[in-house]
Amino acid sequence: MIPISTHPPFAKRLANLGYTDIPEIDGVEISCIDRLLSRDAAADLAARFDREWQKKAQEWVSIGR
Repeated sequence: MIPISTHPPFAKRLANLGYTDIPEIDGVEISCIDRLLSRDAAADLAARFDREWQKKAQEWVSIGR
């Protein structure tokens, strides 16, 4: 049987890095897409994703008609 994961548990990985407790993580102030892409590029990507998703969903729904 192949194991699902070969990684140690999260707590063990943190301990290997010197953490004894899970560190506090601040909330997200700005998304990566807002930081890395222009507003137009982000909008274009979202629109493209929507078109592709709608096309795939329509193909999936149309199967068996």
